[in-house]
Amino acid sequence: MRDKTLFIVVLAVMLLITACADTAIDRRALVMRNNPHVTKIDSLHSLTVGNGRFAFTADATGLQTFPEYYKEGLSLGTYSEWGWHSFPNKEDYKIVETLQDHPLPGHPHGIYAVQFPEGPERNAKAAEWFRANPHRLHLGNIGFDSLAVSDITEIDQTLDMWKGELHSHFLWRKLPVTVTTSCNGDSDIVSASVSSSAKLAVGIRFPYPTGEAADDATCWTADDCHSTDIILSEPQRALIRRTVDSTVYYVEISWSGKAVLSQTGKNRLKLIPSDKQWTFNVGFYKHQPVVPQPDYKANLLSATVVGWIIGRHPVLLIFLPVRIPVLRFWSVGLCCLNICSVRRKRKITLLLKPV
Repeated sequence: MRDKTLFIVVLAVMLLITACADTAIDRRALVMRNNPHVTKIDSLHSLTVGNGRFAFTADATGLQTFPEYYKEGLSLGTYSEWGWHSFPNKEDYKIVETLQDHPLPGHPHGIYAVQFPEGPERNAKAAEWFRANPHRLHLGNIGFDSLAVSDITEIDQTLDMWKGELHSHFLWRKLPVTVTTSCNGDSDIVSASVSSSAKLAVGIRFPYPTGEAADDATCWTADDCHSTDIILSEPQRALIRRTVDSTVYYVEISWSGKAVLSQTGKNRLKLIPSDKQWTFNVGFYKHQPVVPQPDYKANLLSATVVGWIIGRHPVLLIFLPVRIPVLRFWSVGLCCLNICSVRRKRKITLLLKPV
């Protein structure tokens, strides 16, 4: 019986190896055939680029041009895992004020946080404050300035899920506009390439949070509650300090070609290009950056698999164009000896690349 079981296991393994050896999977085609395609402005058709810790959700223009239009659908936003905010606790609410005793069978003293819909008033307000705080912080809206939905026609937008790039093409008042949007693979940086004879300006707006449970997290009528300060201005780069109550973060804006950045409101900026084709990057930082952020091409590279490896403490890269016979549909594309300073461990990464 034991020999029979062993024979069946060996036979199953051999069949699996044979199947793997004879089956070549076109993984790029498998992914690309599911690329989302948008042909109209629809509040439920927003698309997102990101890196797992940062996300930028765009509309049909490839940027966040129409946040009000998308507000009731899949709203546009810019979020990072470190981006949190709390409203000032002016009434000094305590967590104990949100608790209530709810005895259950076997648990005579079950203490739970509740909403107090019928009062007392202070307990209800305390529960509401702790419900709303802390909350995710919308870091900034980046979109073409002063465009109307009715001016946008012939939309052709595709999210390339293999490369992590959002390709958008449309007509603005019959003038063609092409936008490629991507996100840095390691940092909270949005990059965009714009090509158009229209030379459309890009507006960067910063909202105040709402604290609501189900909205787009933007209040555009509370400019006095937060501030936007340009603390560094260079010919192709600017550094912004954002202060939202006790939360402080930084925004770096850089661009190629000739463009002018100006502050058009307390929490509004405008980047006006002079070239038909140009690129820009907007990076968000928890702490003030000490070196300039990568340019557009470097950000595109970082979104690829090789870019991820290069950006994470590399010491030696060895290309090994060899195959593993058992898994013929995989090849060893790159062997990276990565001596990582974190925890002082030596780590060898073997990257399997589909062929």
